[in-house]
Formats: sequence, C-alpha cells, structure tokens
Amino acid sequence: MTIRTACFSVGAVALALPAFADNKPITLDRAGALRQVQPTKAAPCVKINGKVQRTGEWVDLGVVTRNPPTVYAFDSYEDDGTGFPTEDGFCNIPPAGPTQRYYGGLQYNDPFVANDMTVGAGANGAMCEGVYFAWFWNIDEVGGAPYDDTDLDPLHEPDQDCLIAIFTTQDFDTPPDTTGGCDDNGDTSIIPGVVYTFANLNDGYTVATASGGYYYTNIDLSGSGLAHEMPADGIGGHQIVIASGEDVNGALILTGGPGDIWGQPMLHGTGEDEVGNPNTRVGTQDALAFDDDNPTDGVHTLVCATPGGPGEGYNYAFGVCPDPLGYMIAFLYKDIPNPCPCPGDVNGDGIRDINDLTLFLSAFGLPATNCADINGDGLVDINDLTLFLSGFGVPCP
Repeated sequence: MTIRTACFSVGAVALALPAFADNKPITLDRAGALRQVQPTKAAPCVKINGKVQRTGEWVDLGVVTRNPPTVYAFDSYEDDGTGFPTEDGFCNIPPAGPTQRYYGGLQYNDPFVANDMTVGAGANGAMCEGVYFAWFWNIDEVGGAPYDDTDLDPLHEPDQDCLIAIFTTQDFDTPPDTTGGCDDNGDTSIIPGVVYTFANLNDGYTVATASGGYYYTNIDLSGSGLAHEMPADGIGGHQIVIASGEDVNGALILTGGPGDIWGQPMLHGTGEDEVGNPNTRVGTQDALAFDDDNPTDGVHTLVCATPGGPGEGYNYAFGVCPDPLGYMIAFLYKDIPNPCPCPGDVNGDGIRDINDLTLFLSAFGLPATNCADINGDGLVDINDLTLFLSGFGVPCP
C-alpha cells in the first residue's frame, strides 16, 4: 500500500446542514492531514435492494496494464495534474483558509451517498477507467473516543480493510414532488459499478491535530476489464458506498457507529457556481443530494427530510467556498481520436471527391474496414451511400 502524506492546517466550521424541508445540524470541519493510498484489488458489482453485491472475482490491480486516462468526464476533486488534491486559488482567501476540503466531523458516519452529475462535453457514455476519490475513515474506540490506531498498542483493535463501491446512474431526480417526497436517487437506473479494496487502513488520528483519516486515491483500471460508464445522455448521477468488509454472500457491510468504523466522503465542489472563478472544473452538479445517515441502514429514504422525520435528502449549499459542496470524486477516460473525423472522406485526404467514391464502391456490401462505414454500424451499405452522396463535394470542416 503506497502512502503519500501532506499537511494542511485544521479549522472547524460549525454550520448547519439544511435539509430540503428541515435544518439538520452537522459539524462541518475543514480537512487536515491527507494520505494517498492505492487499492490492491477491484471487482465488478451491482446494487440490489439497497445492498451492494460483488458479481465477479477480484482483479489484482498490481498487474494490470498501465495506460492511465487523462480526460475528465466529471470533476468534483480538483488535482494538481498528478492526482494530488490542490486548490485553484479562488477559495484560498480568508476566511476559507489554506484548504477547501470538508467533512462532517470525527463522529459522523455516512457510508451510502448519491448525487446528480452532468458530465463534460464529449463524455456522454464514456467508459471511464480512471477514478479520483477522497474519503474520511475513523476507527472508533468503544465508548466513542477517537484514538491513534497504529497496531503497536495491543489495547486497540487492528487496522481495517476498507471497501469502496462506486456506481453511476442514468438518471437522478431530487426536487420534491407534489406529495412532498423526493423522486429518484438513481436506484431505478443504476449502472453496474466497481468495488475497490484498500488494505489495512488506520484512522491516523492524533491528539495534536484532533483530526486524521483523510485519504485520497488515484485509480487506474486500464487493462483490468473494468470501467465506470457515464450516463448515455450525459445527465445522471453517481453513488458511493463505504464498507468495512463483505458478508458470506459477498454483500458489502457498511461502516457502522460507536465502537466500529465510521466512513464518509470528503466534500469539495465542481466549481460551476463559483462566480468569477476562471478555473471552473469539468461537469456540474446541484446542491441537492442523498445521505444514508437517518438512519444508517444501507438505503436512501425517498422522502424529503421533515422535522423529526426519516428523510435523507439534503441541501449542500453551506455558504462556504466552494459552494455548493459535493462528494469529492472525479471520473477520467481516454481521449481516443476519431479515425474518421470527416464522414465520406474515405482516404483521409481532407477532400470528399471521386477518389473517395472509388474506394467507397470497392467496400460496398462488405464489413467495415475503413471510413466507408459512415454511420458506424459495422457494414458499408445503402445507408452509408445515402450519407456519402449528401456530403460529396462538400469540403471537410
């Protein structure tokens, strides 16, 4: 397990997390020290009836082909070009302090979250083999007091494996409906995802800083056969599940409460609402999201929160910078150049002329082997001929 450390100063910001119909208080803390870890394994998974179920064998990520993706489909993470979380300078002014990464505090557990997502231009349906993600991990001592778990003290429980499942969804709809409920957190159109194993994490808590457990990862799935599919129309959502193990059936066991492990995604923003920010990041999301914290039971209650009620829909517009906040995650894909950027230019010389027609007719009726397959259906046929003639003699853009 590779660990890279850095340190930011720590400051607590006591704010209320307003729900759609309820102001539910939560302590919003600014991030402290962070550490980089890499998953050792990954596997395909699905989500059924609120449970995440692994559907295939684990793939050892230490032996996959490294050809990292470099194009963002969605970015609520913001890195420095190497995968290290950084700041764009827009929020790095008082009272924001030296970092704009937030979490819900040491005693907050939120292992199952969902938010909307609109991907960047050209990323509709993209297969993302890259994931940047950050989360908070707190191994809680019996009695509720956090501690420094180093494996050197036999009075403390050992370090724990961490499992994180990430899904995308074709749809996501949070505005209240006419009955006061919230319509869809993405479960009705969820796309099969990937679950990752991070071995032997400790919470990193220290008395000196009164913080710890802030982890980030830069995942490259190239060569593993696994990927995260973006919504076909570019508008959907994502879900994140943080777990401490699997049960005998291969279903994830969510992080728990006092005396157990507490997990939650770190929070940042996509930047689209940072007025005047010249470094707006890729993709958008709004302020409304679902958390599994009322109660923590593995499902999202599809009812907007009401005073004293069970709702788990919240507004992440805290009024801090960036605003609104969202779960700290990014999806990256490989930008594969279009081999046929000009439909009908079969020989690729930038002109659609008689030379292209000759090549087109020689390929007619055959499986596609070149740019004569204008509609991309794998066969050169009458449909391609119609498209070819419509562009004949027209200069390539």
